[in-house]
Amino acid sequence: MNMQSLQILLLAAVAAFLIYRLRGVLGTRDGYESRRPRPSVAIDKEPVEDVSPSEVDDADIVKHVAPDSNAARELQAMKVVEGDFDVSEFLDGARTAYKWIVDGYGQGKIEELRPYLEAEVLATFEDNIQRRGDDTNRIISCDEVLSSKIADAAYDKTSHEAEITVDFKSRILVREHRDEPDQQPETEYFVEQEESWTFVRLMGQGNPNWKLAANG
Repeated sequence: MNMQSLQILLLAAVAAFLIYRLRGVLGTRDGYESRRPRPSVAIDKEPVEDVSPSEVDDADIVKHVAPDSNAARELQAMKVVEGDFDVSEFLDGARTAYKWIVDGYGQGKIEELRPYLEAEVLATFEDNIQRRGDDTNRIISCDEVLSSKIADAAYDKTSHEAEITVDFKSRILVREHRDEPDQQPETEYFVEQEESWTFVRLMGQGNPNWKLAANG
């Protein structure tokens, strides 16, 4: 796995950990959505030149967004700052992160998630985990991410902050129990879920990890 594979939250160094966690049982999703405006952070670097949408012919970009879209231009601007930034690998990593974060949230593993969540998302997760308490009569697990696609992208050429929004569609396995969760489930069914997650990080700063800044 090369450095590009680190472009989204904890990949290479914790790949084995992710695989283990993705087998775990999730808690309920209800109420963990969070959105907030992103503040600008000043970085002492020269602004990146504008890239016209008509100029975007990078195959890695146009595989995921329309070549004449604003998202294409913004992704191209990110590549100007980081030549090894790979959109396809970012999206692969985002899928892994989605399953892992939902899993950690469901199991109440907030300390493990803390480094990868922006402050408002973290506060929302903490609040809902606390309110949920020890209720394990309804257990939800992410059976599969059915699709993931880039919905939007933004790059601040002054602060060098990158923001990418990904639309996810997933299949959720719901197990509802009458008594204890280690007994045979009384009911078990699948539901499909759609939501958008926004990841952010500073480009060109040596830290390849993205953080979840909004979801819902």
